[in-house]
Amino acid sequence: MHTVFFGTPDFAAIILKKLIDSPYRPFLVVTAPDKPAGRGNQLTPPPVKVFAQETGIEVVQPEKLNAAFVEELKKAGCELAIVAAYGLIIPQAVLDVPQRGFINVHGSLLPKYRGASPIQQAILDGEKETGPTIMLMDAQIDHGPILSQRTFPIAPTDTAEDVFAKMAESGGELLLETIPQWTGGDIVPREQDHKTATYTERLAREDGHINWSKPADHIERMLRAYTPWPGIFVFFESSLSRKASPNTHPSAHDLSAVPVDAQRAGKQTAQVDARVESLAGGSKRHGKRLKILALATKGDEAYEEPGKVIAYEKGFAIQTKKGLVVPTLVHLENKRPQSAEEFLRAYPDILTVTLQ
Repeated sequence: MHTVFFGTPDFAAIILKKLIDSPYRPFLVVTAPDKPAGRGNQLTPPPVKVFAQETGIEVVQPEKLNAAFVEELKKAGCELAIVAAYGLIIPQAVLDVPQRGFINVHGSLLPKYRGASPIQQAILDGEKETGPTIMLMDAQIDHGPILSQRTFPIAPTDTAEDVFAKMAESGGELLLETIPQWTGGDIVPREQDHKTATYTERLAREDGHINWSKPADHIERMLRAYTPWPGIFVFFESSLSRKASPNTHPSAHDLSAVPVDAQRAGKQTAQVDARVESLAGGSKRHGKRLKILALATKGDEAYEEPGKVIAYEKGFAIQTKKGLVVPTLVHLENKRPQSAEEFLRAYPDILTVTLQ
C-alpha cells in the first residue's frame, strides 16, 4: 500500500520507526521546515527528517500544503496517509487525496484533550490514566471519528517526557494493529461525543511561571507536566546581587529576565513586554528567573501569604494556597543548578522575600 507519513518531532519519529519494518513503510515523509534552534540559532532539521533520511525515505518540507502539493500527492499515488504530531493544519483538499483517508495518532483519549498539549494537560489535571487514539482526520482539529483507543496508567512520578515515550510506544503498536483492520473493513469508525470534548493550547515559555495561589499539589503536577519544557520558575532579585552590581536591573528592553517563548524568538520587544506586563498585573518583573527542578510538598495548611519564603530544615520552603512547596534542586539564571541548601547559603536573603 502506498503510504505517506506526516510528522515532525521525536514523538512522530518513534511512530515512524514502528512503520519502517511493517507492510506500511511510507514511500514519502512530509515534515515541517528546518527551524533555527539552540544558542547559535542554527538551522536545525526536525527529528523525523533526520530519521527518514537515515533510512533512505524521501523527505519533503513544504511551507504550505497548497494546490501544488495536492497535485504532487496525487501523482505519487498516495493510498493512505498517517499523521503523528505534524504541527501544521492539513486542509481538506489534501485530506481528500488518499483513498483510505488520513489516520492520526493523537496523544489522549479523545474527545478529551484535543489540541496541542494533551499529555501535559492530563498530568496537570491529575489524570490517573491516558492513552493514544487512532482516528480518521477531518477538517477540524482532532474532531474525526475514532478507530481505536488504548489506555495506560500515569504514574505519580511521571513527567511529560515519560508519558510522551509511553504514548509513542503504545500509539505505534496500536497503529500497526489498527491499519489492517481499517483497510480490511473490520472497523466501523465511531463518532466522538463532541459535547464532552475538551481542548488544550500550544505551550509557551511563560506557562511555567508559578502562581503560588494554587495548592502545592498543583505546583508539583505543574513541574511534572512541564518537564522537560518549559519548566517552572519564579523571578528572584537578590539584595546581595544589587549591592554587588547596582546597575543590574533589567531595562524595558533587556530580555534576559523576560519569559520569552524560546520557540517564538524574534518577536518584537514591544510584544514581549506587553505579555510580561499582562502576567505581572501591569508592572514588569525584575530579577532573574529561578527555575525549580525538583521539589517535595508538605502538609495541607492554608497560608495567607502565598509565595512567602520560609526556612525549612537545611533549605527553604514556599507557602502556597494549600501546603508548602519545598524545593530540593533549583537553577538561577546564568548559574549552575544547586541544591536548595547550597542556594540558601549563597542567597540567604531569599528568606526575606515573597516570590512572584
